[in-house]
Amino acid sequence: MDFNEEGFLGDSITVTDFKSSVESKYAPFFELYRKTNRIAHEMKFHIEVPSTDGQKVIAVALFIRLLNSFQAVAILAQHGLMFDSKIVLRGGLESLFILNLLCKEKEFLDEYIGSDHVRRLTLFEVAAHTSDPNFESLRNYANSHPEFYTELKEKIKKNGWKRLKAAEIAKRSGLSSMYDTRYRLLSDAVHTSPHSLESLLSFTEDQTPSTFEWGPSDQDLPFTLLTGIQMLLEGMKAISTLCGIYDQQEELLLEIDASQTKLWQDPRTLDIQ
Repeated sequence: MDFNEEGFLGDSITVTDFKSSVESKYAPFFELYRKTNRIAHEMKFHIEVPSTDGQKVIAVALFIRLLNSFQAVAILAQHGLMFDSKIVLRGGLESLFILNLLCKEKEFLDEYIGSDHVRRLTLFEVAAHTSDPNFESLRNYANSHPEFYTELKEKIKKNGWKRLKAAEIAKRSGLSSMYDTRYRLLSDAVHTSPHSLESLLSFTEDQTPSTFEWGPSDQDLPFTLLTGIQMLLEGMKAISTLCGIYDQQEELLLEIDASQTKLWQDPRTLDIQ
């Protein structure tokens, strides 16, 4: 089936040479990406987590979430879905900020869990004011257990729980520079800013929109892959330190760090439009 008829859901995207050509064009980036991925997968088998240690249980879950996002970024990029690859990457960075802070401060676990209570309270309030069928079970529960809402609200107030803000968490975790640069640049795609839509259009010499770009793209691929590598590298450092296996992984992590720094130093990798 033609790509113009079914787009990325059709068979043509998998049988065309886009995937192989883009991997060949950006070979050093994909090679380092795969190497980082292999190290992370091997590392997970060295992590031992006591079921009674809430900090480590949640931290490892966050690390797996981070690793899954890392892989999704590459899969989307390989198939030319760069806009969506950036969106997944930005979500991964949020997971990294939380993971990094949790690994540094055990006390943060209470804040993190508390923020989920705040989210649940919001859902209860939304359910009470909407007839949307997706909220039916929650609405019924809220109506039959009014004391739950009151107790939850009081518990949140007593503990001072609040929603987590990415900027604050990044700062506390020591990753402010990553928030101020990579995260902010990726936010354009997440929030669908007018600027982010330019990649989906073609322009004439006088900057007049001429056609739509609905096919696969490799725009900003080096930036995206390198940010993904940096994201997972920071996550591996954090979780290996928390779980006491950093010494076993240090040499490999330093090697990845040196390789991604070398690629960042090439001006062409920093050209994000």
